[in-house]
Amino acid sequence: MTHPPSSAPPRWRLAIGLGIPFCAVDLALPLLDRIPGTILGFPVVTFWLYGWFVLTTICMALVWLLHDRYIDDRD
Repeated sequence: MTHPPSSAPPRWRLAIGLGIPFCAVDLALPLLDRIPGTILGFPVVTFWLYGWFVLTTICMALVWLLHDRYIDDRD
């Protein structure tokens, strides 16, 4: 069963799968470290990191859905 290939170019898949989580964690942490207070009892930085555990998984699932997994590898 052949399905049409994904319309998302590989660079967008790379940006979604690696770029967004990298920027959200590595670039935002120095800024978030200066914010006082808590969210649901956690410091802001800790809440942000725990939130990105889930959001990174969502980004990776999105990349998997956009991947050309229906194209035969023997071509």
